[in-house]
Amino acid sequence: MLCLMVVFAVAAAAYSWRINRQLASDYAAVTHAYAVAGQVEALMNRVTDGETGERGYLITGRENYLEPYNTFAGTIDHLYTELAALTANEPVQHQQVLLLQPLLLARRNELQAIIDLRRSSGLDIARTSASFDLGKSLHDRIRAVVSILIGNETRTIGIRNADVAAATTESLAGAALVAFALAILAAATFIVGWRNKRTIAAAQLAIERADAEKQRLQQELAHNFELLARVGELAKIGGWEVEIPGNRVNWSREVFRIHEIDSEVTPQISQALDFYAPEGRRQIQHAVETASKNGGTWDLELPLITAKGRRIWVRSLGLAVVHAGKITKLEGAFQDITERKLAGESLRLLNVELVSARDRAEAASKAKSQFLANMSHEIRTPMNAVLGMLQLLAQTELIRRQHDYLDKAQSAAKSLLVILNDILDFSKIEQGKLSVTPMLCDLRLLVQETAELFTAQAEHKGLTLTVELAPALRGDFWIDSDRLRQVLNNLLSNALKFTETGTITVQVTAIPGRADIDLGFWFRFSVRDTGIGIPTDAHSRLFQSFTQVDGSTSRRFGGTGLGLAISKRLVELLGGQIGLESSVGEGTEVWFELPLPRPPL
Repeated sequence: MLCLMVVFAVAAAAYSWRINRQLASDYAAVTHAYAVAGQVEALMNRVTDGETGERGYLITGRENYLEPYNTFAGTIDHLYTELAALTANEPVQHQQVLLLQPLLLARRNELQAIIDLRRSSGLDIARTSASFDLGKSLHDRIRAVVSILIGNETRTIGIRNADVAAATTESLAGAALVAFALAILAAATFIVGWRNKRTIAAAQLAIERADAEKQRLQQELAHNFELLARVGELAKIGGWEVEIPGNRVNWSREVFRIHEIDSEVTPQISQALDFYAPEGRRQIQHAVETASKNGGTWDLELPLITAKGRRIWVRSLGLAVVHAGKITKLEGAFQDITERKLAGESLRLLNVELVSARDRAEAASKAKSQFLANMSHEIRTPMNAVLGMLQLLAQTELIRRQHDYLDKAQSAAKSLLVILNDILDFSKIEQGKLSVTPMLCDLRLLVQETAELFTAQAEHKGLTLTVELAPALRGDFWIDSDRLRQVLNNLLSNALKFTETGTITVQVTAIPGRADIDLGFWFRFSVRDTGIGIPTDAHSRLFQSFTQVDGSTSRRFGGTGLGLAISKRLVELLGGQIGLESSVGEGTEVWFELPLPRPPL
């Protein structure tokens, strides 16, 4: 009997174990079904996010509207991989999941294609492209597969729940049959109950997690919509749509704010168009009527009178939505651009003023240059006559005092002629009439001859004038010799003028590493003296027109302050650059560097 009770207890325990194992299997299946359903729903939400981002960018053309699409593109592969792993042991469901992969890839590519087309070709081309209709078909196919997956999991949950109920009933019946083995059955019941609690807790946890994920996604979607609304408010841009047929108008919150009307009442389309100022109303009416009948888009900037009577400027963008070959609605964006319009008008007026001021300045500069040129010509003609008469007078018999007067008059006349020549050259430079004419020239001879012209003046002041020429400065080079001689004359004249004792050195050196196939060799010309020197803070001003170190310099040494300014322009015309190095009491070195092409061999 004891053995029979033991056998019966064992049989009852085995029967109870089989029933509870089936229960555990059913609960695990239910948990798995909820997990798969939740994953499928999350994947479908991402696809919908992608379409939302694409649609926002398609209408507005603003990159920040692509945030939902970027989330879709960045996470859809991961979501699909997790779903495929969840259904790997379910052949029917896994087959449906495999159908999703090419559809998701195609949908992502199609959305990207429309976005790229919108960037490159505009709204009209993107809106009417083949990819747009294909995207609707792909979205419907994806939703169909998702519906099948969720339907299968729902059926699985129903079947497994029924199995759980049946297994529970059988478990109770078995408990009644083995009442005499209460101790054994109690132990078995305790074990089964403990395992059931764990299984149920796991299933409940999975359900709670799925619900939490769904709630999180809903909150995220609501947050995105709120963010979009705040961005629209900051940018003063809203959205609208008109359903066809029926002409039912839907406005976003920002559109109501721009019109300054209560958001509880949406006007009819005719009333909405009446807000536009009379001069722009016909244009917007034509755009709406054309899009309603023939499709297409519009992008207009028009004046609008708000409900409170304020006159503002708005930008209205719209497009016709075509479905199955029929125009089903108009939708678009609406933006307050009053500040931009006012800023643009202010900028236009400012530009007009700037152009007028520039023209006046150019006219004044031209008049000044013309006046200087005319005056230089008018004064130089009689001055040449004066110099000629002085030369004739020097050939007559004069006493010593008369010779002294004559020398002073000739010196003053020559100085004045130099000033007139400087002013004439400067006016030519400002008018762009000064040019260079390169010709073959022996530069070594040119530099030596130019220095010799100042030798007598240097000796008269007790100065030593030396010339140092680089060995490479031999033969002929292409250069405008007259302009180069003029620059050297200006620099030597300044050196003699501002040097009382010591030496003046004219030096020409080759610049290492600066030989150019097209420009030839580069040489550095410098005139260095031991004169009074120039303060460092005055270096940058010396190459400006009519500028000297200070007023006392002009009173003491004379001059117009044009020599270095003209030299700078001439050196630049010759393709080079000029500069100086000087300190007060230590002399000055003015240098310039030039490219000197050689003739072909």
